Amino acid sequence: FATYAQYLYFEAIDPNYDIDAEINQLRQFDNTLLALPVPGDPGAEQLFAPSVYFRGALTVHSLRRTIGDEAFFTTLRTYLERFGGGNATTEDFQGIAEEISGVDLDDFFQAWLYEAPLPPPPS
Repeated sequence: FATYAQYLYFEAIDPNYDIDAEINQLRQFDNTLLALPVPGDPGAEQLFAPSVYFRGALTVHSLRRTIGDEAFFTTLRTYLERFGGGNATTEDFQGIAEEISGVDLDDFFQAWLYEAPLPPPPS
């Protein structure tokens, strides 16, 4: 989220900013930086690995493109309302995204967070 928040900030302040183009540049990184460790379970020693930050941003943006802006931003607000200042899990976030969007996201989160190959961008 921290990495993706930077992209959201630039999108908010610059009407000419193309967030999709910027995110696509992340996809051009060396796949070994994006594949391992898988960001959903990097282990304590790899918690700050590039895949956690960069692939995490790709995941969040792909979720946005999968469920649409309205559901995505409602998901973020709801997540903050329910868990802000506390602890939450990936499953908690997924549950809110599914609740808001009405979309089953099991396969999405499995592919993006727990499997090494980088999934294709949403169409």
